[in-house]
Amino acid sequence: MIPYHYRSTPDDSGVTMIHSDMKAAQDSPVHQHDCYELALIVRGSCEIQTPATRAPLIPGDLFLIRPDQPHVFRPDKNTFIMYCQFAPNVSPRATKLLLDALHEHSLSESAAPSRRVRELRAFERESRSAGVPLLLRAELEDADNPVDFNNLLHLNRAETERILLLYQSILNEQNERTLGFAEMKRLLLEQLLILLSRMLNQQFTQMRQSSSWQRDFIDSVLAEIEENLARNIDFEAIASSSGITLSHFRTIFKRYTGLSPIDYLNRARVLRALELLQTTELSVSEIAVQVGIYDANYFSRLFKKVTGYPPRYFKAISKNS
Repeated sequence: MIPYHYRSTPDDSGVTMIHSDMKAAQDSPVHQHDCYELALIVRGSCEIQTPATRAPLIPGDLFLIRPDQPHVFRPDKNTFIMYCQFAPNVSPRATKLLLDALHEHSLSESAAPSRRVRELRAFERESRSAGVPLLLRAELEDADNPVDFNNLLHLNRAETERILLLYQSILNEQNERTLGFAEMKRLLLEQLLILLSRMLNQQFTQMRQSSSWQRDFIDSVLAEIEENLARNIDFEAIASSSGITLSHFRTIFKRYTGLSPIDYLNRARVLRALELLQTTELSVSEIAVQVGIYDANYFSRLFKKVTGYPPRYFKAISKNS
């Protein structure tokens, strides 16, 4: 029987903001809620485990847990996550907008969930071969309505800042409890849900407007990046071989992935490096070379920019685990 962790009720708004308590989160068992939960990764990294998903989350990732969905977050030390929990009867129309946007977004093979699967394939190789850990499988084997990547949104920096501002505004209302704070929390939640829906719809609209050759072309580029992280990727040569300018290539690539080619390549290298830090005995400088970065200082700066922490932090965690 999977236990319920019921939403704390600091007031009668039906909306609860929670600061991450990493010690409590690390010790938390698989559980479920009677409410929705939007978990925003602000700093560090963690792993989300559900009946259908086992994958790392990094800053800018926002994961939606639906009512009665078994799950557990496994954060690294000093990871910072903000949780927005809300009852199903609060802002039902705005909630439906978000759920519909998630569903429509998932229908496209080139949508964010599919891109995320490709981006995290380096992490998932080990999970696919080993399966879900036995303890977790035993706890989840009877679970219904599994969560999957269709509930994952990745926000760019500007989007993350807008969403984080709304999270903080809800938290301020919750803490300050000034006149009308409960109603203000509900209004801010509605704004949050509508804004997320718009972000998803904008991404999906941009994807639908892309021609099939563009999708196929970018798919081939993403596969080349994944297979050749340790090599120099010449984006200008890739564009030229396809008969388009480098500027046009960058525009198509960003429309499809949400990132510039260089940002996507750097992100993929950091994700692969994070896997190597946690699963090998290689030094930080050796791992940097493995992912195609030959300047150890630059690698450390890039790694910290993406994850919020230097690579040696994760190396230390691996040695102590």
